[in-house]
Amino acid sequence: MICVLAAMVALSAPPAGASAISYAAKKLGSTTLHVVTIDLNSYDVKVSGVVSKRLGVAEPVGQMVHRARPAVAITGTFHSLQTKRPVGDIVIDGECVNWGHIPSCLAIDWFGKATIVHPAWGCTQKWRDYEYVLGAGIRIMKGGVVAPDLKGRKDGSLSKPNPRVAAGITKDNKLILIATRKKMTLSGVAKVLKSMGAREAICFDGGSSVCLYYRGRMVLPTGRRLTNLLVAYDRPELYRQVKSKLSPQRAEKIAR
Repeated sequence: MICVLAAMVALSAPPAGASAISYAAKKLGSTTLHVVTIDLNSYDVKVSGVVSKRLGVAEPVGQMVHRARPAVAITGTFHSLQTKRPVGDIVIDGECVNWGHIPSCLAIDWFGKATIVHPAWGCTQKWRDYEYVLGAGIRIMKGGVVAPDLKGRKDGSLSKPNPRVAAGITKDNKLILIATRKKMTLSGVAKVLKSMGAREAICFDGGSSVCLYYRGRMVLPTGRRLTNLLVAYDRPELYRQVKSKLSPQRAEKIAR
């Protein structure tokens, strides 16, 4: 596995002047990994989310991207097939716009510091210290140790190989996003992120929901409607222009 990871070859380089947010397609054996690296230490960078206009109604990905106008957009958290609502907490610009039950959350504070928060099942978390939160899915690495946390998960298919979207956090506060259509195990994705310098990692929604948009191009399109995406910007003025459009039209005021 280590030899294969060392042999990953970049197929495309990040465009000039885009060092804070860059994209590359990399080969891992026969698997193509689409990798976005975001330097959260840059004052120009903002990571947030966009949720469908109405909670309970899934929306075409292209429509959400058009409204959000990000540099990067990638699959967010799972949603219920019955209610069409995200199943994890989502906080945008400090406001909780969706409450869910998934305990593993990617959280970014008001200073751009990323972490993975893991409240106990059924506990209500106060998110006042965070600007963006995505109750995402399964924590797959902690402190550099690859260990998918499946405690409390009743769906045995979660551990099986599947197309994946995941995020890793490096020691120097960079966010690494990975998307692939190839089927990978949770441990396999975690090992790839570890090889890229991640110390913490979490999986997002996957399967037929996998999608990735980068600077005007839908790198991995999906015909499936989704309820939320993680988005990133490297133009602060653009983020300020669109941030009021990222939340549902009638965001629910949820007391935390």
